[in-house]
Amino acid sequence: MEKLTEELSKALQKTGEALKTAANKPENYETLIYLKLKINRPIEDVTRILKALKEEMLEDRHSSLPS
Repeated sequence: MEKLTEELSKALQKTGEALKTAANKPENYETLIYLKLKINRPIEDVTRILKALKEEMLEDRHSSLPS
């Protein structure tokens, strides 16, 4: 479980970096970001971890916005 969480965190970080890069591109620039993971875990575990990571990412995004 720990290793899966670590791998998902790394993937989320890379995705966040790609999104920041995409946000700095000109308006007519198209970017496609996808994530492919091969996991051997019950889907409930993966769903729970992804939801927790999503909430963490949203909290980070809101905390970095100017007041």
